[in-house]
Amino acid sequence: MSKSDKTMFYYLGLSLLVLIVLGVVFGVSSVKESFGKGRTTEEKECKAAGKNHAKGMFGSGTPAHAAGLKWKNRGTDIVNEINSKCNDEWGSGSRTQKPGRAMTAARMAARISSAQQYGIQEGARIVNDLLPRGELGINSLDPETDGDHHYN
Repeated sequence: MSKSDKTMFYYLGLSLLVLIVLGVVFGVSSVKESFGKGRTTEEKECKAAGKNHAKGMFGSGTPAHAAGLKWKNRGTDIVNEINSKCNDEWGSGSRTQKPGRAMTAARMAARISSAQQYGIQEGARIVNDLLPRGELGINSLDPETDGDHHYN
C-alpha cells in the first residue's frame, strides 16, 4: 500500500468518525426534544410569562386578593388554562422552526417576545374572568396598578 493510499484511508476514517459524532449529537437532541412533550420555545416562554404574571395578580392589594381568591386554590387550573391557550397559539405552526436552523436569531427573539406578551395577556384575562363582575376588575396588565381600577 502506497503512502498516498494510507493518507486517503486516514482522512476517510477521520471523516467517518466526525460524521458518527455529529449523528450522535443531533440524534440525542432530537430524542430529547421528542420527550420534552414536543413543546416549542415559544410555548415554554408563553406559559412561564403567563404563569408569573397571573401569580403576581393574587398579591395583597390586587383585585383578586380583594375578591378573596387565592393562588394556591386556583393556581393549577389557571396554569393549565394558560398552557392550553399557549399551546393553541404557538404549538402547531412552530414545531419545525428551530433557532439556528430555519430562523435567524432576531426572528426567533421576536417570536419569543410575542409569545411572552401573549402569555401575559392570557394570564391577565384568565384571572380577570375569575373576578366577580361589577365589583372589581383588571383594566391593565400591571398587577401593581390593577387594584386602583374598578368597573362601574
